[in-house]
Amino acid sequence: LFICGNPGLVNYYSLFLSTISSSLPSAAVYGIGHLNHSTSIKVGDKVATLRDQVDHKTRFVDQLDQQYKFRESQAKLVLIAHSIGSWISLEVTSSLMSGGYPANDRLSGPQISTSCRRLASFPLPDYFTYAIK
Repeated sequence: LFICGNPGLVNYYSLFLSTISSSLPSAAVYGIGHLNHSTSIKVGDKVATLRDQVDHKTRFVDQLDQQYKFRESQAKLVLIAHSIGSWISLEVTSSLMSGGYPANDRLSGPQISTSCRRLASFPLPDYFTYAIK
């Protein structure tokens, strides 16, 4: 599952996703955009918060789990993300693990971003620095 960065439009990554798909023909490759960043995933007129984005992606993974049975089988869920999608994927991972998803090598993924790493080097409040390290 690929979680895109801003501007939250998964179509921007179509070449990247099609390359992954053709390189891994036995894998199901999905991309998900951000709530209210496109008319195809619009939820009212309110501005979607980061928590809304995390919950949206977590619900999508739950839907994928109904189809692929990640929790019950040896199927592997790989989260790939770009930019702010990296932070969202870390939060989705945390949410999944607190919801009973196995905390092992079946949940993994590369982050195409240095945002999370760079944030840790800025002078931030301790609670924030701890959350991203």
